[in-house]
Amino acid sequence: MKKVATSNDEIADTLDHVADLLKLEGESGFRVRSYRNAAQTIRDLDTPVRTLMKQDGEHLLKDLPGIGDKLAGSIKEIATTGRQTCDPRPGAGMSRALRPMIRG
Repeated sequence: MKKVATSNDEIADTLDHVADLLKLEGESGFRVRSYRNAAQTIRDLDTPVRTLMKQDGEHLLKDLPGIGDKLAGSIKEIATTGRQTCDPRPGAGMSRALRPMIRG
């Protein structure tokens, strides 16, 4: 059974990895920076993300600086599954070739 990313550092590492892949795909700098900034925010937290989610689902994540609905959803997915899936629609963020490279 695959280990799920539970620590803040593991979650942040996955967000950084997604940012790397988005950059390779030529996504906007804004989107890449959003993932990088979210990763740093998660690393700087004193409270584990999983604890925040147990307290109030995604709502407390959305209150963190620079984390909106989409990133909160991504963080929740990474924290609970160890992976970040990508929207399969063309132009939605990542080519089919790079999607399998996202890991937890």
